[in-house]
Amino acid sequence: MRGLFFLRLGVMIFVGFIPIFLYSEDIPNYIDDDWESLSPNWTNGIITSVVIDGSGAVYCGGTFTSINGVSANRVARWNGTNWQAMGSGFNGAIEKMCISPGGDIYAVGSFTYSGSNQRLRIAKWNGSSWQAMGGGFNDVVYTAIVTSNGTVFVGGKFSQSGSTSINRIAYWDGSQWREPYLGVSGGSSPYVLSLTSDPNGNVYAGGQFQYAGVVSAANIARWDGTNWHALGSGINGPVHSLAVDETGKLYAGGSFTQAGGVSVSNIAVWDGSSWSSLGGGVNGIVYSIFSQSSQSIFIGGNFSNAGGSMTSNGLAWWYSGNWRNITSGVNGSNKEIRSLIFDSQGDLLYVGGDFYTAGGKISYSIAKLKKPPVFTITYTADIGGSISGNAVQNIMRGNDAVSYSHLTLPTIYSV
Repeated sequence: MRGLFFLRLGVMIFVGFIPIFLYSEDIPNYIDDDWESLSPNWTNGIITSVVIDGSGAVYCGGTFTSINGVSANRVARWNGTNWQAMGSGFNGAIEKMCISPGGDIYAVGSFTYSGSNQRLRIAKWNGSSWQAMGGGFNDVVYTAIVTSNGTVFVGGKFSQSGSTSINRIAYWDGSQWREPYLGVSGGSSPYVLSLTSDPNGNVYAGGQFQYAGVVSAANIARWDGTNWHALGSGINGPVHSLAVDETGKLYAGGSFTQAGGVSVSNIAVWDGSSWSSLGGGVNGIVYSIFSQSSQSIFIGGNFSNAGGSMTSNGLAWWYSGNWRNITSGVNGSNKEIRSLIFDSQGDLLYVGGDFYTAGGKISYSIAKLKKPPVFTITYTADIGGSISGNAVQNIMRGNDAVSYSHLTLPTIYSV
């Protein structure tokens, strides 16, 4: 224990010929102390979307009109120290926000006004106010993305933009909204809940529908820029979230039990030709997925365990082929995460949703989780001693990160 104490302080240890054995799986170990609150005071609504710009500023949207004591109508900006309102905000809920590579910020939802200006369920931030985009839409917009070539796609329950018929999915051509061939349809109340894209220009749409264009596609489909494509036999329930990793695999989350005829539990993986389960899935709705890499997938939603046994309150982590423990999660009356995103360095995970605490810390509806530290230890031989192997090693924090065999107390020269 004494050696571990000095190790955590990052000391330089000078030893004689002492056999020391290190153990590390090289797996980050998140603990509750890694959570930081962004709203320790009351936020009076749900945060449904969190995005980050290139400078590290955080933007969030939802149903709130006050965040951490600051008056802000459904949308706010965190500058690293304080929350700030963004213009007049909106008169109704934001469902989703997205940012283009150039820093343009878009918001979609059920709102119809920003202050006294009509903004029909979509708006673009110009730095000081929210601007209209064409004729907007006649019903709620649930989701929005910006593709790799800068095209804005939106999805929702709408059937018109201005006087133009558009079935639940649209893209912005620079001056007006257009429909990917016939949009989506089918079922008693079709809608698009989630969108994502890959570097090849494919756009994936998930939600509740039976057709994409004229193609039979149960609740999920791919648009290649010209045609719609089914993904196997589809999914048997609403798809709330989508993400693509760097290998091209597609992750779909929502409320469903089958994907392509395979038994799954609210999350599934499409490899380009078939569906598979993700380690037993989770026991509730998956609202958000963030692919940090093909080996590290973060999942937010309204669930209490992953893989059938691991406690995972609103936040789950699929790492290197297994579900991994990731703190005690969030808590509150609903304890659900609606949105999650990393900063550009991959050091901070921001989560928004409907909760009162994160890792036991009071943080109403939004919080951030810091990347676990990596410790570096250096061995230097004392007079007459020798060392073999690497002189510098990195280890992850963990309960079993270091074990000693026949260890004699080292001489400490600096702390």
